[in-house]
Amino acid sequence: MNLSIGCRNRQVGKNWLAIDIIKPVWSGKFPDRFILADAHHLPFSNNYFDCVMASHVFEHFSRINEDRLAVMSEWWRVVKIGGILRIIVPNTARYCCLYAEKKWNMTRLSDMMFGMQTHKGEIHYAGYDSDSLVELFVKNLGKGCILQSLAYGRRGRFPIPDLEIRATFQRIY
Repeated sequence: MNLSIGCRNRQVGKNWLAIDIIKPVWSGKFPDRFILADAHHLPFSNNYFDCVMASHVFEHFSRINEDRLAVMSEWWRVVKIGGILRIIVPNTARYCCLYAEKKWNMTRLSDMMFGMQTHKGEIHYAGYDSDSLVELFVKNLGKGCILQSLAYGRRGRFPIPDLEIRATFQRIY
């Protein structure tokens, strides 16, 4: 079984369960695939999922009181030994480069980093490059966490490469 945290309106397939603080439009059609829940307190036992994925979710947790460390630990708690935690975040370093190269103006940069949110839960509180993201997870999840893969990708409808960072961590014990 796999878990998608903060699914928004991304529908999940068989063998996937999704959680979010807002009920997605597809949940009525597939009620057994969705649970209304907060990412801080997952309603699952330890070592429950083969894969836990959070796509464009982690940047919504603050450094204040190390909120992001609390959710990171909670997500790791439900990953089975041998399982993976996949984190996808905006590539803040790439955003800054696009601005510095004058390919984006300040309005575009601000919209991408802060201004396209439609409700309070969508506000970005942190930005990452690949080094800071990997270091944060490996350092705080301990020796049982290894980086399995690191990649970059396009984000949704935007044709610009490397707008997101995709890190996969494996739980080895």
